Amino acid sequence: MAAFLSFIVTGFRSFFGIFVKMAAERLGLAMIYVGLYVAAVTALATGFKELFSSVAANAPSNGFLAAGLSLVPPNAAICISAISSAYALSMLFIFHQRALKIKVTTK
Repeated sequence: MAAFLSFIVTGFRSFFGIFVKMAAERLGLAMIYVGLYVAAVTALATGFKELFSSVAANAPSNGFLAAGLSLVPPNAAICISAISSAYALSMLFIFHQRALKIKVTTK
C-alpha cells in the first residue's frame, strides 16, 4: 500500500512540476519581453531627443518649430520611459492574473 501511495504522490509531483516549469518559462520570457520593450522605448526617446535638439539648434529663433520644441520638457525621455515601464508592468500584472486564474480554475 505504501508503494502505491508513493507512486501516486510521485505522479502528482511530476504532473504539477510540468505546470510549474511552463509557468517559469513563460514568466522568464515575459521578463525578457518587458526588458527589451523598456530598452527599445528608452532608445527611441533618446533618439527623438537627439533629433529634436539638432533640429531646434538649426531652426530659426522666431519660427513655429522652435516654439513647439520649447514645449517639450528636457526630461521627456525619462517621462516616456516611466510611462512605458508602467505599461509593461501592467502587462506583466495582467499576465500574472491570467496565470493565477488558470491555476485556480484547474484545481
